[in-house]
Amino acid sequence: MEKFVKLEINKNSLIEYFLTQNYLDNKTMYKNIFLVEKGCYLIIKKNKIKKKKYFNPRDLLFKSSNSNHDSLEKLLNKSVKKQLVSDVPLASYLSSGIDSSLLSYFISNRIVDLQTFTCGFLTNSKIPKHFDESNDAYLIAKKLNVRNKSILFDQKNLDEDLKILFEIIEEPRLGFSLPNLKIAQFIKKNNYRVVISGAGGDEMFGGYQWRYKTAFLSKNKNEFIKNFFTHNFRFNIEDLNLLFSPIKSFLKKEFNIKTFNTIFKHLNNNSKQDDFIKSCFLYDINYFLESYCILEDKISMSQSIETRVPFLENELSEFALNLNIDKKVSFNKNKNELVGKLLLKELAKNKLPDKIIKKKKQGFTAPYEFFLNNKSEIIKKIFNKKCNIYNFIDYNYVNKRIVSSLNNKNERSFIWSVISFYYFLRSKKIND
Repeated sequence: MEKFVKLEINKNSLIEYFLTQNYLDNKTMYKNIFLVEKGCYLIIKKNKIKKKKYFNPRDLLFKSSNSNHDSLEKLLNKSVKKQLVSDVPLASYLSSGIDSSLLSYFISNRIVDLQTFTCGFLTNSKIPKHFDESNDAYLIAKKLNVRNKSILFDQKNLDEDLKILFEIIEEPRLGFSLPNLKIAQFIKKNNYRVVISGAGGDEMFGGYQWRYKTAFLSKNKNEFIKNFFTHNFRFNIEDLNLLFSPIKSFLKKEFNIKTFNTIFKHLNNNSKQDDFIKSCFLYDINYFLESYCILEDKISMSQSIETRVPFLENELSEFALNLNIDKKVSFNKNKNELVGKLLLKELAKNKLPDKIIKKKKQGFTAPYEFFLNNKSEIIKKIFNKKCNIYNFIDYNYVNKRIVSSLNNKNERSFIWSVISFYYFLRSKKIND
């Protein structure tokens, strides 16, 4: 791409990435380079480009349905059947979460001796054991009578692995995605070219409980929008001027936090709690799921692997979007407890071990201890004042915050944002 386009950082995108670990609308990290808008296609005719919109999840999400787990089971079975058509050996991810486990259950009813793959982490006294899902994956595999292979990810060659990752994904997106590359490489090594993924289950059926709580606690549109971003920004907004002091003139002139409100422009003064909760789902689908699919596609294709996603099949995703909120999530205000994926968990009864159904949502990420220790070569590189990330972000602020983060696990997102920006700039010839 560098041969044809002068690559420059989109400073708006950079700020959005630190705030959300994502980009809003169809921006990328590059100035004047955009994605085709979601749910759209382009018609190029006589040197003119026309955009056509063919799908908006909001149209289905804000309807309602009385569907139950019987129709979910039929649709999931039907979707899995479609995705299993292949002229090469096919495998399945098994993360030990409910999504990939349910898919493995339905696949195992159709494929004898199904091979599943899991990415775990070599844990020690400093790295909590709950990050390693390989033991739970083994429990599920035993229950379903399927084969399972696990790759245990460690910190060896982390610098080289991150270089390779950013050559593949081309720009920072979402959180720590190196495990996705590791397991794709492992699947390729085991001679599989098609793999079934549980992607979309969280976004469609309510897996991000922490995100929905702000909607349950909000009384009106303005309160919801304020609570949503206060809760979901990965970075303290009051510190923006400190972090981005090298580009503070741009920050004052061009960046306006109020632009985030346009994400929920469909809401009005008559909007109710259900509308706020559905808006959380819409945010996850439009931004998180889109970016995850972009990452997964780039990573799997780099290994000549085709990833298939039954939860995003047309009929099943339309069913999920139509579901009433009370079939997805519930909130006990007295206990301050929110439970998600209600219908999926109902379906999973007698199919999966109870431990897995009741398991707390963790997400496919790495322990922060992978980066945050004084001996880390990556941290030493970032502490180098000559590093070109400091043309955009403030050295003293980053240094101080990373040092304080050594004892604060809640800083994982900020540290990864700095690390990913560092490797992104290393991998590309960017005009400062």
